[in-house]
Amino acid sequence: MKNMFVRPARPDDADKFLKYSLETPGNLFDPGVPQYQNTFIRCVFDSNGPVLFAPIQRPLVIDALAFRPESGSMERAVAMKEMVQDVISQAYIQGSGEVMFVCKDSSTAEFAKRQLFEELPYRLFRIRLKDLEPKHDNKIPNI
Repeated sequence: MKNMFVRPARPDDADKFLKYSLETPGNLFDPGVPQYQNTFIRCVFDSNGPVLFAPIQRPLVIDALAFRPESGSMERAVAMKEMVQDVISQAYIQGSGEVMFVCKDSSTAEFAKRQLFEELPYRLFRIRLKDLEPKHDNKIPNI
């Protein structure tokens, strides 16, 4: 097998990137993602040229909601609406093109839909860096 390396995509890769993106079966390519301010595109290549392109975006993710236990449903709804508005503002400031919302509760999911979140038909996967080296604390040393 040939050696492969990774580099940033270059302007002269644009035609191949688009061709590969449109022709890869089952690809979830969204042509808007490469346009986001903080998206960057990586290229895996070998001696024959590019093998893989991957746009890497940095969406903001609302990961969990922790409510005051005695708060009522109206207070919770207003608080969630305020949080969504703030996260959208932060996405604009940081150049993120998307806001993701992770939730399990059905009433919260319905709220998210009313706040213009789109329910995605995809499976979501993650890697926790702390799990890659379970015996290491992964803290950045103070230098």
